[in-house]
Amino acid sequence: MKKKDRYEDMLTSNVKFLIFKLSIPTIISMLITAIYNFADTFFVTKVEHSKEAISAVGIMAIIQAIGFFFGHGSGNYISRLIGEHQIDKAKKYATIGFVLSFSFGLLLTIFGLIFLEHLAKFLTANKDEYVYLYAKDYLFWILLGAPFMTSSNTLNNQLRYQGNAFLAMLAISSGAILNIILDPILINRYAVNGAGISTFVSQILGFGLLYICTTKRDNIHINLKYFTLNKEIIGVIVNGGFPSLARQGLNAVSVAVLNFVAINYSVDSLAAMTVVNRIMSFAISVAIGIGQGFQPVCGINYGAKQYGRVKEGYFFTTFLCTITLICFALVSISFGGSLIKLFANGNQNLENYDEFMKIGKELLIYQSIGIPLFGVNTATNMMLQTTGKSVRATILAIGRQALFFIPTLFIFQALWGFKGVELTQMVADILCFIVAVPLAISFFKELKIEDKKEEQKKAAA
Repeated sequence: MKKKDRYEDMLTSNVKFLIFKLSIPTIISMLITAIYNFADTFFVTKVEHSKEAISAVGIMAIIQAIGFFFGHGSGNYISRLIGEHQIDKAKKYATIGFVLSFSFGLLLTIFGLIFLEHLAKFLTANKDEYVYLYAKDYLFWILLGAPFMTSSNTLNNQLRYQGNAFLAMLAISSGAILNIILDPILINRYAVNGAGISTFVSQILGFGLLYICTTKRDNIHINLKYFTLNKEIIGVIVNGGFPSLARQGLNAVSVAVLNFVAINYSVDSLAAMTVVNRIMSFAISVAIGIGQGFQPVCGINYGAKQYGRVKEGYFFTTFLCTITLICFALVSISFGGSLIKLFANGNQNLENYDEFMKIGKELLIYQSIGIPLFGVNTATNMMLQTTGKSVRATILAIGRQALFFIPTLFIFQALWGFKGVELTQMVADILCFIVAVPLAISFFKELKIEDKKEEQKKAAA
């Protein structure tokens, strides 16, 4: 399909159909990426002395965060430029975002390898020689692949914001599937080193496929002739990507805080929280996938000043996310025990299995009550970030897992002990919803004013 045809399709086709069509590949990408992230952990922990060494995977979260930062920062503006038919300017943003992402990944490689021994010791926090050596081996390959990992996440998001989520899904999924296939083979032969090699090779493949996708005629091309250290463009990219960086960074902080609080309770309590969080992560992945399907529709139509389509897309995305999450909540409440057993995967470190199941069911019910509200939060956050409302997008991005979660956790834990911990996520979802609604209303008021201005311009012309 030619560029003009596809972009005009984004401006003229049925909004609901577009969002639904674009959501499917993004949901698949989210789910495969989640499985991919679990793969190394699952296979590596089968190797003797290696369980603690997998803590080096934490570095991957940092690498991915950098890629998403530049991908979202450049991608959301690219979609608006496409709507304004400024294709050459969109190429400039795409190229600068890509080069910055690759460069930061390369810096991570250089400094990471220079301080590899210190980094491995810090991440393992363990004097066991086997653990340290395994972490060092695994970390070497992760750092070596950092430029390809950061730029893959950037290219993936840039393609997605252009409305080409299907190609992005194929490229990302190919690398992830290769990693899952190679892991057991290489780990069996080279232990933890094999897991690192597998990850490195899969990242190279994913990067290569994504870059090839950008060269297709109907996509924004990456070309070094467009690269320049333009302060204004870099500022726009940083502003657009900051909500994603803040969300991922503070999510990591909230997990650390939760673990700090939960350590005061039983092993069964911590195990139940881990399992429930795994279950809920799938629902969240689907909701975010739907929201990402909305983003290119939102950005391109916002850039083209088709504000009515932006509004229609927002309400359909909210509806689709909410219905999906309500169905998930009902299944979780009805079949909580079966889900917990499935995700627990025969955990042998439990002190009291009955207590573990009881806590798990309670946690799942509480989180299921709050999770349907995540649909409004997701749609509002995606809309604000895509249209360049960075401050408001950041507030929502960090709200669920940090701004509301951490204070509520300490207050509720002090008041009601572990019961308070169980209630925290549900309350954080409610508080985030309460903030999201007025943010969405204020945005649409601004949109109405902009729409009137456009009508006046047309009338004057």
